[in-house]
Amino acid sequence: MISDAASSRSSMFQMSSEDMEATRAQFEAVVRDLADGIVIVDSDGIVRFHNPAAEQLYGVRAGGLLGSFFGIASVSSRGAEVEILGSQGTRRVAELRASTVNWNRKKCQLLSIRDITEHIHTKEELRKAKQLLQDRVSQRTEELRATLVDLKRETTGRKRTEAELIDSEERFRLAFEHGPLGKAIVDADMRLLNVNYGLQEMLRYSTSELVRCRLTDIMHIDDANANQELFEALFAGNILQHAFEARLLTKDGHVVISRITMSRAHSRESGETIGIVMFENITSLRKAQEASRRHERMVAIGTLAAGVAHEINNPVGAALLAAETAITLLPEKGISPIVRQALDNIVLGMERCGQIIRNTLRFSQQSDCDRALCDVNRIVRQCRDLVNATSERRGATIDLHLEEQLPPMFANELEIQLTILNIIQNSVQAGDNITVKVSTRCMGQDVEITIADNGPGLTDEQRQHLFDPFFTTRRQEGGTGLGLSIAYGIVEDNDGTIEIESELGKGTKTQIVLPLWKSETDISDLNNHGRPD
Repeated sequence: MISDAASSRSSMFQMSSEDMEATRAQFEAVVRDLADGIVIVDSDGIVRFHNPAAEQLYGVRAGGLLGSFFGIASVSSRGAEVEILGSQGTRRVAELRASTVNWNRKKCQLLSIRDITEHIHTKEELRKAKQLLQDRVSQRTEELRATLVDLKRETTGRKRTEAELIDSEERFRLAFEHGPLGKAIVDADMRLLNVNYGLQEMLRYSTSELVRCRLTDIMHIDDANANQELFEALFAGNILQHAFEARLLTKDGHVVISRITMSRAHSRESGETIGIVMFENITSLRKAQEASRRHERMVAIGTLAAGVAHEINNPVGAALLAAETAITLLPEKGISPIVRQALDNIVLGMERCGQIIRNTLRFSQQSDCDRALCDVNRIVRQCRDLVNATSERRGATIDLHLEEQLPPMFANELEIQLTILNIIQNSVQAGDNITVKVSTRCMGQDVEITIADNGPGLTDEQRQHLFDPFFTTRRQEGGTGLGLSIAYGIVEDNDGTIEIESELGKGTKTQIVLPLWKSETDISDLNNHGRPD
């Protein structure tokens, strides 16, 4: 039984050997007639097989490569160019590719060697032919250039005229591209055909972006519609020039006020009527004029406010004194809590009136305000209590998120209270059922007060005028437009900043950042010399 098993294994091995010999013979028959050289080397770099094509490449007799040292190729199946030195000293260029095979039960490297010498020679011939063609083209170009020079010499008068024309066009190009004003050329459909650097800088668009649109696309729609008939009249020849002011829209959405002058001309190349447009940015001028007008109004308003403040200061002071005297004279027990609360409210209200008077006098540059240590969170809670009646009437909710143990702030408490109160009231009165979130947090040496609501929000134009005196979105409800302008002045006087973010339909968020001074030295300096530098 054991001998039968051994005999079976010997038979299987013999069949396997026979199959391998058959496969090897089939491989040799296939590669024998290949045009590419095939070489198989073992792990020591010794040639174990090669076909006739390899013998021809290396210039050796039949079987001349067997047993010789060939080396291990470091190339992959992607191939690499190698130079072959034949036995007769001939040099050929070949493309070498390598792969791994099993040969006689050993791991070997199969090298495929393709002779590309003729291909390289053909490429070189093509390169030479190309160079020859380029040389001939250059030679012909030089001949034509020489002919052109001769023609120019024969036409001196024409050359002078052309030079003058070119010089004129260059001056126009320089004036167009580098002038201080924005410039553009438009066709009858108001499409921008060409723009200069000044217009690109003014509107923050690139040339490629501008030449794809019409002049009316970069103008405010109201200004475009207002001037449409005049544009048509200009290109119809009814008028020679049209000058007007318009609002241009920059790439980032800002508005630029521009004085625009448009004149009609004819294109020498196409013969079509074109428009030459010049843009002068007068935004700063208009802002300066507006600031001047606003200053004049503020001077008049300040004079009026000072007079009114002086007139009502005495009765307010008398009312405050009477309320404080009544509180002092009332017995500690036996008095109705409602009466005491009413007197306290009168005192608090009169103090607020006095603060408003002082703010009004300071607004007119006639009074200063005292400062002391104050608790920001306590001021926020007082403001919430003061506006509770209004919030309940409108169904509004005021949520406080206050960071505890904030350092004290050195400021005028009533001023800060007036600022926060005005902003909370604006949020509560923005609509019905508004939710107002008020938060405080310490930011290093500053405190940040954030007041956010989910109201209707503001338009871009409304946002630009928020801090203007007498600007209000609630004119019909009795808004005076002084709250935010006074708040802005108070925050600025306290070395702070106030920013308002709002988007139509997405509510409004106001952020106030005020400095916290913790050192008694700072407070002493403030009392003696004003705010620290």
